[in-house]
Amino acid sequence: MPLVALCMIVKGTADEAKLLDKCLSNVADHVDGIFLNINSPAGVDPDISCIEVANKYKAKFITTVWENDFAKARNQCLDTIHQKYDWVLWLDSDDTIDNPHKVKQVAAKSEGYDIIFANYLYDFDEENNPLTVHLLGRLFANNGSQRWKNKIHETLIETRSCNQGATKDFSVIHNASEDRKGDSLERNIKMLEDQLEEEAKNPDPRTFYYLASAYMDIESYERAILLFNSYLEMSGWDQERGAAHTKLGRMYARIGNRSKAKEHFMQAIGEDPDDPDPRVEMGSLELEMKNFHKARHWLEYVVNMEKHLTTLERNPMNYTFRTYLLLTDVYVGIGGKYLDKAVEYGKKALR
Repeated sequence: MPLVALCMIVKGTADEAKLLDKCLSNVADHVDGIFLNINSPAGVDPDISCIEVANKYKAKFITTVWENDFAKARNQCLDTIHQKYDWVLWLDSDDTIDNPHKVKQVAAKSEGYDIIFANYLYDFDEENNPLTVHLLGRLFANNGSQRWKNKIHETLIETRSCNQGATKDFSVIHNASEDRKGDSLERNIKMLEDQLEEEAKNPDPRTFYYLASAYMDIESYERAILLFNSYLEMSGWDQERGAAHTKLGRMYARIGNRSKAKEHFMQAIGEDPDDPDPRVEMGSLELEMKNFHKARHWLEYVVNMEKHLTTLERNPMNYTFRTYLLLTDVYVGIGGKYLDKAVEYGKKALR
């Protein structure tokens, strides 16, 4: 079996120690080494509880000063991992893995690959359905082919041409509390604003995308719309351009500008025909206007289209539960012989 090392960055606080303990209790028995970067503000020592948890799981760790740079902190940890380890798995302290025993099995059958993508699930509803799912490079060969980039929304970047694979054998579950998510959003907005200033002469399109998305989350739509438009002037990635148009359409729909919303949803479909989200939104808008047959066209297409794994954030409840619920209303609206279809989709939505 190949040797797998776990790579993590951890805030040196008592609260973080509790999360770290939960994370490591889930995965420690399924990796061959644990490497931590425990970071704290300048002049502040890590809480002793973090050190105790690290020792409990026989982790090797360094302590560093937090510099508002996630990529730097992750790379500092990566650089401590010995070359005897064949693969590196990375997690955050509030993550767990649904099938941790599969990690080494995936590594064993991935010879010839440099990085393996796995689903990342978070933002769960009251029925424990994930509201956000996307692929993320999670397990990578310890061969120097990967480094982290960007202070925030840090991304693994290839240092050379790489072979990529994906697995359904395990998924990573993000377990952040609502308070923690709120704190993270505030922190992220400040860091992204700073990053955008630093990049003034040579901006990265994705900084615009991430900051626009964060403003959208706090319903600062005017600023979000401006930034998404700036992003679209710069980006050449059609899938993410499609996601940007879908987000713009959703904001225009929320402020009551249906014609502008439709325009962006149609542009989203043109950029990425495989994305179900803009079609769901078109169906929803047509239903609002009681254009039942048009709504039916869009939503039935979503039900029947093939859904692809992607590195972009998707909400599977949008093209399952929500689509079924919308179709229930559509067929009630059409009425007559279509009421049986309404019942059928109502049952699907309940399921």
